[in-house]
Amino acid sequence: MLETYIASRDRFPAAPPPRPGERLRLRRDPARGFDPRSVRVERASGEALGYLPGQPVQILAALMDRGAEAHALAEEGGGLRIYLHLPQAI
Repeated sequence: MLETYIASRDRFPAAPPPRPGERLRLRRDPARGFDPRSVRVERASGEALGYLPGQPVQILAALMDRGAEAHALAEEGGGLRIYLHLPQAI
């Protein structure tokens, strides 16, 4: 488990912040120009909320590229708890 927050929220002003306990999708976004290791944070509906911050995401992005699945749970105060499921082949 990794504890972090949603960065770049200001780029998605129409999206309300997640509710505590809301399960969020994490999706790799290698096409993001300045940071090909980006991981986007989305609601189950696909609505973008922001991105995970740079440093902790490097390892997570590499694992996701190799087949790991990850999701986040929103916490009180804007934090996120990241949960990772590793396939046996990693």
